[in-house]
Amino acid sequence: MQLAPSRTFPSVQECDDPFLALWPHRYDYLWAEHPHPDERPDWQTESRHPLSDRLLQQGTMLYGVRFGPTTRYCVLDVDKGSAYHPTRDRFAWRRLVAALEVLGLVQAVVCTSSYSGGLHLYFPFDTEQKTWAIALAVSTLLENSGFKLAPGQLEVFPNCKAYVTSGEHSLYNGHRLPMQAGSYLLNQDLQMIRG
Repeated sequence: MQLAPSRTFPSVQECDDPFLALWPHRYDYLWAEHPHPDERPDWQTESRHPLSDRLLQQGTMLYGVRFGPTTRYCVLDVDKGSAYHPTRDRFAWRRLVAALEVLGLVQAVVCTSSYSGGLHLYFPFDTEQKTWAIALAVSTLLENSGFKLAPGQLEVFPNCKAYVTSGEHSLYNGHRLPMQAGSYLLNQDLQMIRG
């Protein structure tokens, strides 16, 4: 008896870890070796299998994830050299949060993205939302509030994907997962409280 191949193979949940459960979409994940100090990771995409809990827990590599059709969070990425980073504008990150209040996103979980000192602002949702709608709403609200979205300055995850007419499948941009090497949870004064 032959079984029909499955097109949707869920990520392998090897443990009951509520933190790892926050990242259910594990396809086309990112990985990189831990770089030398002051070097950037050389990110690669793995499409042959979903990212497993076991790989995440081992911590031998850095990992990142992309978004599927629905999401329960979005992320704002503010790089260290950005005009919106607290070292250049100490109130900009609060203005970013304020711009999203109309969506009901009133508080962010803030952490350093890596040893570089950039910030990731995570906004969790109570219920799943369509990824494309969140990408469009968040990007539009930020731009209408005067923020300029650009790599190295301010990025939104999930991103607004370009319209593809050739029938090709385009992926959402991936983001580095928090609480890996160089990532620390920050309080509302942006002081490190946990790694």
